[in-house]
Amino acid sequence: MQNQAKILAQSAEALAQLINHHIPDDSSPTLEKTYPETYHRIRYLRQKALNIINHFVETGRNPDNIAKELDSEILEKKLIAENQQLEHLFPQTKDPAQRENFFKNLFRIGNILGFQKEEMVDITDHRLLSLAYYAQIGLQSQKLSEDAYHKIRHKPFVNITTNKAKNHRRITSQEKAIQKLYQTGSLYDSLEIDFV
Repeated sequence: MQNQAKILAQSAEALAQLINHHIPDDSSPTLEKTYPETYHRIRYLRQKALNIINHFVETGRNPDNIAKELDSEILEKKLIAENQQLEHLFPQTKDPAQRENFFKNLFRIGNILGFQKEEMVDITDHRLLSLAYYAQIGLQSQKLSEDAYHKIRHKPFVNITTNKAKNHRRITSQEKAIQKLYQTGSLYDSLEIDFV
């Protein structure tokens, strides 16, 4: 619609200029004294042509104004729809105080990610605002992860030996002692076995 309005406005302007180039100049005052009827007829035709030019210029401006009004109505409807979708995704934006805090955080995250304030103001798509919100959560999670990593990185390494490893060695030595007793049948080998 806006393109059609621009084309119509340009066409009207071009036609007005074309007509303007073919309009004769004002007749001289001497013609009025010598041939008053011709002078008035030329002047009348010139004024009529100028009125036609003005009509084309006004016609060209009118669709442009209508297109601007339509654009503003479309933008307003789009903003209302985007706001409803944003409130559906983030119910906290229904409360004015929480909404202000929500957008303040989004602007802060946008600034961290390299957006200028002017760029953030122009964002109306709820999907981009959702991305910024979840980027904020991701950055918070990353910071917590880095903090936890730095805390454990500077702690000394602790070697914990489990009872399972000790028991395994003890069981293995008991098995060897029993096997030796079985082979030799010696009283001394039987003393090496722990019967507890």
